[in-house]
Amino acid sequence: MMQAWEQLRQGIGETSGIFGEKVRKLGALPCERNVEAWCSKYRWVDRREIKLAEDLEALRDKTKKIKREKLHKIAEAFERPQTK
Repeated sequence: MMQAWEQLRQGIGETSGIFGEKVRKLGALPCERNVEAWCSKYRWVDRREIKLAEDLEALRDKTKKIKREKLHKIAEAFERPQTK
């Protein structure tokens, strides 16, 4: 967690623009105890797992849709009369 905070501050904070300004306002690295308290309070681990599950389900749905479309195109190709 602490590494992610530092990378965010160093990588993005040096860029220009509104987002860079907001990242610079993060200030100094918080103490590990605060990060652990925030993690617990805001259920970051649980929320990450929920988000990953949602993303996986969306990916599965997209894959099913693509497969269904391909099968439909194949079926249409076989239904068309073959000309020689």
